[in-house]
Amino acid sequence: METLSSGAGRGDEAGVRSWPLGFDSPRLQPNGWGRSSERPQDDRSGGEIYPQDKAREEGCQGTTHEAFVQAVRSAVTPRVNDKALRARLLGAKLVYGGGPVGVRGICYHGAWANGEAHDFLEVSAIGEESFVQVAGTTIHELAHSLAGPGAGHGPTWKAACATLGLRVAQAGGQEYSPEHFDPAVWTTIEALPHPSDGRPQFGSLGAEPPRPRPCPLGIGTRGGKSRGVGSGSRLRLWVCACPEGTPGRKVRVACDTWDATCNRCRTRYLRPEA
Repeated sequence: METLSSGAGRGDEAGVRSWPLGFDSPRLQPNGWGRSSERPQDDRSGGEIYPQDKAREEGCQGTTHEAFVQAVRSAVTPRVNDKALRARLLGAKLVYGGGPVGVRGICYHGAWANGEAHDFLEVSAIGEESFVQVAGTTIHELAHSLAGPGAGHGPTWKAACATLGLRVAQAGGQEYSPEHFDPAVWTTIEALPHPSDGRPQFGSLGAEPPRPRPCPLGIGTRGGKSRGVGSGSRLRLWVCACPEGTPGRKVRVACDTWDATCNRCRTRYLRPEA
C-alpha cells in the first residue's frame, strides 16, 4: 500500500495476450480509438466531445488512466528475469479506481480469483497528483506483488522497486520526480501517451484528500525507516543494566508501559529516552 504520506495486460505466460508497452492496444493509439466502431457514442447535448477527441484535435498523444497504468506495467515487467515472478505481475488484477481516502494505491495479495489466486492492485484516483505520481504508485504496488506477502516496505520490497525501475522508493508521501526512476524506464514512461480523460475532482464532493498519513506497511517495518530518516517506529527501545553488547540488553517492544526484569542483571528494563 502507498498512502499520501506513505496491471491488465496479462502475458502469454499467464495464458492471456499482453500488450507490449501498451502501444498495440486500441486505447493507446496516438490517433485515438482505432476503428470508428470502437469509439463510444456521445449522446450528450451541446455536441460536447470526449477528452480523447480533444487531445487528438490538438495533436497530443492521450489515453485513459486505466490504459496508462497498464502501459506502465507492460513497460517495467520485462525487467523481471524470473519467468514465474514475471507471470505473477502480468497475472495480477491491476485497476485504476477511487480508492480509500488518503491512499494512493493498495495491494491485496491473493485477493482475485481467475482460475487461481492473483494479487489485486489498485491505483487510487483520490490521491492523484500527476502522471509521474501515477506511474510511481503503479510501480510501488507492482513491487508489493513482486516482493510477496510479509515483505512490507523492507529490503525485499525496495529491491523489487529497483528491479522494476523505481530507484528511490518510500513507503508513503513520496514526492515523485523523474530522477526517482531508472533513466531507461523514465524515458519509456515519458514517451507513453499520458492520461487525457480528465482529472479527479473529489474536492467538489467534500472528499478532499486529508493530510498525508503514514502507510501501515511502513510503520514498524525494519525499524520504520522506509518513509525517510526520522520516520520512527512503533517499537520502543528498552534497556537493562547489563554491559553493552550483552544479548538481550536492548529489547524493542511496541508498548510505552512495559514492566519486565532482566534475568541476568536482575534490573528492570527502562527506556533510555524516558
